[in-house]
Amino acid sequence: MNLTFLSSRMRPAYLFLTTVLLALPLFTEAKQVTSWDLTQPSAREWSFYNLSTVTPDRNGLHIKTDTDGFLVTNVFWKNRVDAVRLTLTTEHPMEAVILWRDPIIAPQGYIQLPFLIPETGSSTIDIDVRASQHWNDWTPLFGLAFPAGSSLTLERIEFLHWNPSEKFWNGLLSFWTFDTFNIHSINFLWGPWITTNPVARASMHESDPPSGHSGAPVFYALLLLTALIGLWLYTHRGHRQILVILSITFAVLWVVFDMRMGGEILSYVRTDWQSFVLQPAGARSFRSMRSLHDTALTVAPLLRKQDSYIFVGPGASYYQSFMRYLTYPSIPVTPESSASGTTLALLLARDEAVVTKEGLWVGDILIPRSGKILRQFRDASYLIEFSP
Repeated sequence: MNLTFLSSRMRPAYLFLTTVLLALPLFTEAKQVTSWDLTQPSAREWSFYNLSTVTPDRNGLHIKTDTDGFLVTNVFWKNRVDAVRLTLTTEHPMEAVILWRDPIIAPQGYIQLPFLIPETGSSTIDIDVRASQHWNDWTPLFGLAFPAGSSLTLERIEFLHWNPSEKFWNGLLSFWTFDTFNIHSINFLWGPWITTNPVARASMHESDPPSGHSGAPVFYALLLLTALIGLWLYTHRGHRQILVILSITFAVLWVVFDMRMGGEILSYVRTDWQSFVLQPAGARSFRSMRSLHDTALTVAPLLRKQDSYIFVGPGASYYQSFMRYLTYPSIPVTPESSASGTTLALLLARDEAVVTKEGLWVGDILIPRSGKILRQFRDASYLIEFSP
């Protein structure tokens, strides 16, 4: 197009307007959803492997299996897939697996992406398939695998794709999404991470390293580009005003990054203040320890009166060290090494603890002494009293 009829001042504005109009369809395209309604028995044709029973009806696809098994179906999507949403009803929590085939990587087998079904009953599970670097939008086969003992009903499967504007917006939001305080936070912070959809953003800090891509290189590249443009304009064109503007831009970008990192540290303080300091005893939660810290503080005065007590924690060694420090001079001992005179036992986050006529079962460990549950706490924690 000939732009000679435009003035030099109008040309940049015209070019900017033309670019915006050409790019507008990319940013106004709505989120796209491909939905499989499994309450319609003939909606899909599935192939089943090692599943005990698979029964389709008006409520969905009923699956029961006594062994590990899976089901797959042929697929063809018109759009890319960023996340998978499952609507289902299950009798107990489980770890399931998304399956797909890549003719290049696994021409005969399936690539797997595990996910958790954390609740009993009806639930909707969102899985970020982009978390796997091997996800293939054009896979010919898609399926789900379930462990032995599963009993569930699949009601709907949805495949979600977000448009460029939504991905850009979620990228900005994920930049300001803070991690929670963990053991690694003492030595380093992951810093800003960028994901492109709300499903990935909601679960980005559930793994180490977080899912997505680090935002620090992008930010440093912007700083470097701003500095180079300013230096080139000053040395070749002598534009002092533009140099001042770019210098201010550089400083603002640096302050924004510093605010992001400082804000994450302050978020740890705010979380601790709201969930622990301001809460009454019995309702406090402390970081990854949840209510376990609150439970330990509650029973510590009683445990200190004993020479020793049986302690069974979630498995991490620092729980044992924490209890030894908190209840000194009383000594926490394991069930195997417990003395017959020990009258109390503290179980933290051990939902498999059962009191029977034989004694106290903690998993496959039996403490052959009669007793009773003196007090039950949140997160499957118990204070047990043994008979003298």
